[in-house]
Amino acid sequence: MPPALELKRNRIKLLKKKTRLSPETVLCGHLDDVELTFEAPIVSISLGLSAIFLLGGRTREEKPRAMLLRSGDVVVMGGASRLLYHGVPRILPATLPPELAHHRLAGTEPHLAHVVDYLSKRRININARQVLPTGCDFPSTAASPEKGELAC
Repeated sequence: MPPALELKRNRIKLLKKKTRLSPETVLCGHLDDVELTFEAPIVSISLGLSAIFLLGGRTREEKPRAMLLRSGDVVVMGGASRLLYHGVPRILPATLPPELAHHRLAGTEPHLAHVVDYLSKRRININARQVLPTGCDFPSTAASPEKGELAC
């Protein structure tokens, strides 16, 4: 895993993932199940346009619940919800909160105007998750990464 994707904080390894979605984009139902541990929750922060978030069950056959995610909302999926199917079937255009769209600094600071313009057309999702079991580290060159050995 590239070092740029690692974040060490409070002795927990986290993988940062940023997803940028425009109104015509969908994120199909999926599980976040590729990590080597599920002991910590996934924390997800939404910025920009609002979206419909579907949270299902342990199988695709279970009917999902629809929730509205707005800019600034945080979703924590831990415990029983950590391995549930979820997705974003729809981004809602023209839903940037007025406090962001009309931020008083956006008119006087050109770089903020670009940020507001960008967020008015997209949804950004930032999530953090623990990838390795507590006490483990990514393989180093001294270990045998080709054998998948972790330093635990």
